Amino acid sequence: MEDFQENLTISISGKTHYAMIAFLKKHGADSHNLSHFVEDAITWRLIDREMAFLHAKPGEHVELFRRPDYEESPKNS
Repeated sequence: MEDFQENLTISISGKTHYAMIAFLKKHGADSHNLSHFVEDAITWRLIDREMAFLHAKPGEHVELFRRPDYEESPKNS
């Protein structure tokens, strides 16, 4: 497998940005690690989906980019 580097731009709201910084500070991390924190989260999400795909039973449908079941549904639905 070749090594390669991809660039990904993600837009987040100011509220989410400050919530992530607060989370990092609460857990003893430097707030300057925010981009690394997001990169790791994306990497783990992709690995999780790949593992679900690899371990799916024959004929089982696996959505690679589905939202996790634990996410809250919209309040106004």
